[in-house]
Amino acid sequence: MEKQTTDLNLYTDEDVQQAIKELFSHEKFVTGMQGFLPRALSHHI
Repeated sequence: MEKQTTDLNLYTDEDVQQAIKELFSHEKFVTGMQGFLPRALSHHI
């Protein structure tokens, strides 16, 4: 657990917030695309 805390300290709050925004926008994109793609392809995204 201590290692994870130390690793998080390497990043600024701005970096973390930006990464979270990008992750959520990507998650929304993937969720939306899965509705259009066959099940077999969805795990490649």
